Amino acid sequence: MVAWRRNGCVRFGLAKAVLIRYYRKRFYTMAPNKRTNRLSYVESPKFETWPKLYDRYHDSFSQLGTGQLWVFRGQSNTSWPLATTLERRLATIQCPTNQWGYLEEGLVREFQRRLSTADNSIDHPDPDNVLGWFALMQHHGTPTRLLDWTYSFFVALFFAVESATSDAAVFAVDARWCNEQARTHLPSPRTNKGKIAKDPYITKSATFRTIFARDPEVPLVYRVNPYVLNPRLAIQQGLFLCLGALTKTFEENLAALATPDNGVPIHKWIIPKAIHPQVLSELSYMNIGRHSLFPGIDGFAQSLTQFLEHGERLCPPWRKKQGTKPFVEWLKWQGWEQ
Repeated sequence: MVAWRRNGCVRFGLAKAVLIRYYRKRFYTMAPNKRTNRLSYVESPKFETWPKLYDRYHDSFSQLGTGQLWVFRGQSNTSWPLATTLERRLATIQCPTNQWGYLEEGLVREFQRRLSTADNSIDHPDPDNVLGWFALMQHHGTPTRLLDWTYSFFVALFFAVESATSDAAVFAVDARWCNEQARTHLPSPRTNKGKIAKDPYITKSATFRTIFARDPEVPLVYRVNPYVLNPRLAIQQGLFLCLGALTKTFEENLAALATPDNGVPIHKWIIPKAIHPQVLSELSYMNIGRHSLFPGIDGFAQSLTQFLEHGERLCPPWRKKQGTKPFVEWLKWQGWEQ
């Protein structure tokens, strides 16, 4: 006999399994305003200074001996939901949701066909490696079902406050819990667990379909990372959370993993605008900035903008003189006076 565990009860037999799948499908296809699976964030503490933020991070997200794997995402506006680039784009077009899967497939196909016309030097994944193609597309700006996260709280904090014009937000979720819950939501959890164990980096399309391309689709969020990391992903300690139901929002996919007794282990910390300069200053002393997170001339050039926040770094000897014209004195200092 086959056993399924759901909502704390053990049910036996094929007939019961069919009923479970029927009601699961019926619930997940309800209209958005009738759904009850909403995310509930752990209340954000109040941060008035950098030391309080730093200490609270260590108290809340220590990874040692807890069995948890916290991952982080920074957003520069507290009102923005967690949403993938594909989700945001699809919400703006007039297209039935039952066509979204075909649009996603078309994006992958066109990216594969035209990649060599844009840059023939890029090392591309194996044609069967769907996740690898998604990661490459995400890296270069094509909308995908992947959402960028990082293992580093401080990297997420930088992305949250760098360009924020108001209070920012840093999200934290237990990615190990997400994967464990996602596997229990899939039909035949034991069989699928074995398939995933044989291909942990999801390099085969068959493994990808097992988790993310089921019919009917299963709402879930799963932590993934391509086997071959691009330099930016490696430097930023990046990873992706991939949603299972394309026709539902990222937050609805994540909320679907909640159990009746326990909600989703997710935090949303509000970073007040008042402490952003202090945060950026402290992060710069950790060598966290555009120069380190975006290797190359562009990241280096953009990182110099932060120097405007720290005038002492832009203050050469001539600047200390009184009553001089700065640019003229700078020319003299450089030996360019005619």
